[in-house]
Amino acid sequence: VYEKVFHNNRKFLAGGVDLLNKKLSFSLLYREGKGYDRYFKGPMIDLIFKPMRGLAFAFSADQVHLENPQTKETQTVGLNRIDYQLTNDASIRLIFQTNLSEKTRYYSFSSLLTYRFLFGSTAYLAYNEERSKEVGMNSPKVNRLALLKISYLFSF
Repeated sequence: VYEKVFHNNRKFLAGGVDLLNKKLSFSLLYREGKGYDRYFKGPMIDLIFKPMRGLAFAFSADQVHLENPQTKETQTVGLNRIDYQLTNDASIRLIFQTNLSEKTRYYSFSSLLTYRFLFGSTAYLAYNEERSKEVGMNSPKVNRLALLKISYLFSF
């Protein structure tokens, strides 16, 4: 799919509102266009809640109707994200995504812990888990990945 040309000729209609002194925002979007050899259209809803400084909850739901010459497919994509800035140097991000269609069920969980221990030097600890299952099958395919990355700024 990624070798195909992406045509960014989409149309969209959007609206949104900020409430509670910008602690809560809501937006509604309808879009359609062509991308990667498929025509897509559908609504998308975004909701962001920031109850306190450094903490944000984000939810988006997206229903996409994909059409190509071989098949017509509807996918519902949900994305939940929590960002928390623990200190000026440490943060955590949690993401849970679902992608549901008539044929498959896909779920993913990602977490990222970031810690800046010196100026220009940062440690990252990440964990990802994906589960996908064909409708009617009993056991899902599971992929897991854990990663530790440290970047260090050498100064001479």
